[in-house]
Amino acid sequence: MSASKSPLLVSLLLVAVLAHAQRTNFAGEYAYRNQSNFAGRSDASDFPIQISVWQTQQNITIHYDLLNKKFQNSRSAYTDLLTFDGKPAPGTILVADFPDGRKRSNQLSWNNDLNGFTDLCRVFTAGDTTNLTLRITDTWSITGLYLTVRRKKENFVTGEVWEAAAAYSKVP
Repeated sequence: MSASKSPLLVSLLLVAVLAHAQRTNFAGEYAYRNQSNFAGRSDASDFPIQISVWQTQQNITIHYDLLNKKFQNSRSAYTDLLTFDGKPAPGTILVADFPDGRKRSNQLSWNNDLNGFTDLCRVFTAGDTTNLTLRITDTWSITGLYLTVRRKKENFVTGEVWEAAAAYSKVP
């Protein structure tokens, strides 16, 4: 191979590798379809009825719209900002977002193939950020117009653990 073709070949190979290493784009709005339970007890109100996702090169913002059947079908919402460097995003670690004063922290990690990610949420007691009371691990994957969120919820106060997956359709 001539010396002039070698840099061109290396450049083309680098472009191919970088194109393959792109993160999956989860941007869009998704509507709840159904869920499958794997362990423990869970109901539909454990998953958001609608999810909206905005994604940039540095972070992903997820807005959750919930319908809580346990409290007269009341609606609530919250938004998470997760950075791609694996560190909690400024303003999201230990956010006091529960009426009883509990604090939470979220952290994102991409799967090795960059086709999905895991959102690890930790909830601590009010006034004690070392006392972990709840851990929720959401694993996200997307196939075409369908989003799947597999959730494992561990309650360290009651000892309850459940695992389920929810399916969502992309809203046009």
